[in-house]
Amino acid sequence: MILISVLFNQIIFYIIVVLVSVLLIFLFIYPLIKHYRESHHFKNVCYKKIYAIAMFNDYYLINNLPIIKDNEIVAQIDHVLFSNKFMYVIKDIYFNEIVNGNIYDKVWLLYNKNGKTSEINNPLMLNSFRCDKFSETKHIDRSFFISIVLVNDDIMMKNFDTMHGNNSYLCKRKDLTKLIKKIEKRNVSSFNAESLDKEVKSIADELGRKY
Repeated sequence: MILISVLFNQIIFYIIVVLVSVLLIFLFIYPLIKHYRESHHFKNVCYKKIYAIAMFNDYYLINNLPIIKDNEIVAQIDHVLFSNKFMYVIKDIYFNEIVNGNIYDKVWLLYNKNGKTSEINNPLMLNSFRCDKFSETKHIDRSFFISIVLVNDDIMMKNFDTMHGNNSYLCKRKDLTKLIKKIEKRNVSSFNAESLDKEVKSIADELGRKY
């Protein structure tokens, strides 16, 4: 009986060691897998997130929308989410570098791991420009548009929480649902459902797509 008890205790000990080891390996590897997935498939990850929001709330969604004026493409929009009250123009960008800039800077600085510096045009300004052009070409009131630049959850930016204003937002992917819910609570009139349906159908027809 004593031998059986010792063997049983040893088996339990080995099982616990294995389970703890597996847990530690998972906790170490999972963030690496998540980072790899986001960095290499970010656009697809964002699409799935936005699509899920559209499906859950019965919103319209059009992806890869070119804005055409005088037979020329003047802007390219990653995603347009048509909700009950607003039209969300969404641009997805993955930042692997340290980001330095503010909402009013024309240029943002990026610092990579090797200490090299590069510049990009302020994506918030660029996306607001896309909203302007969308409003202009479709003759839709500009106040109906919300500009969102969707970025990776682990973005390295010191002043990230200040990056919003004038219906323009820098938003982490994980916070997109919460942000849209907050905006939709604004005390403004909802779109006329029939008019919205016609507008979205018109845009989709121009692109030769279903919506």
